[in-house]
Amino acid sequence: MMLLTHIVIAIISLIIAIVLLARPNKSLVKVELGLIAGTLISGTALLFQGASLLHLCVSGLLFTSFSVVAVVFAVRRMKLAAVVD
Repeated sequence: MMLLTHIVIAIISLIIAIVLLARPNKSLVKVELGLIAGTLISGTALLFQGASLLHLCVSGLLFTSFSVVAVVFAVRRMKLAAVVD
């Protein structure tokens, strides 16, 4: 059950990250940061349940990197838009 929860949170997070790249939004940034935290917490719980460390670390690193980069780009675009306005 924890694995399914982890996968669902990660997929929703990736979808929101892609949306953030297209349309930066302050509330979506907050949601995305919460989903990143949820994925990291559920991934840590999976590690304590005995899941494969190497597989989780590689996948988690890729997921976290993409999600954080998407948030950084979204925040930068929002700041640039605020300066232009």
